[in-house]
Amino acid sequence: MLTAAQRYLLNRLNNGARSLLLGNLLSNQLNAAKGLYDFSIHGGAVSTINLDDVTNEFGTTSNVVIPSGSIIWSGVVDTLTQGATSASGTFSLGLNTTTDLLGATAAASINNRVALVPVGTAASCVKLTADRTLTTSIATGAVTAGKFNVYLQYWQG
Repeated sequence: MLTAAQRYLLNRLNNGARSLLLGNLLSNQLNAAKGLYDFSIHGGAVSTINLDDVTNEFGTTSNVVIPSGSIIWSGVVDTLTQGATSASGTFSLGLNTTTDLLGATAAASINNRVALVPVGTAASCVKLTADRTLTTSIATGAVTAGKFNVYLQYWQG
C-alpha cells in the first residue's frame, strides 16, 4: 500500500522510474494482508475483535487496516488451532460489515482452510467504503479455543 506521497517519490526516483511511473505501477499490484486471531491473546467472549498484523517490520502487533476504495478479491482462513465452544459460539469476519467476508460459522467448523466470500470473481468481491479494520465477531456464545490467520488479496482503490 503506497500513499500518494510515496507514489509521487517513486515516480520521480530516477530516469528509469520516471519512464515507468514506478509508483503508479507498484500501486496497481495485487496487495496482501494477514490478520491473526488467537484465543490465548484475544479471549473468546461474545464481542467484535480487531485482528492483529504480526508481520510488521518492528515485530510488534497492530490492527490490519485496508484502505478506502480497495477491492477485496479473495481470501482464506488458515486454521492453526481448531475453534471450540461450550455454548454454540460462532465466528464471522468482516471489513465493511461484521459478515461481509465470512458469515456466522460454528467455531468447530473453523478447521483446516475455510474459503471467504470473495473468491476471485467480480460477483463476490467486496469494495471498501472507508478505511476498514479486519475484524472477527464472536456471537451466540463464548469460544473456548481457536487460532487462525486470515489472508486477503486486494487491489488498492
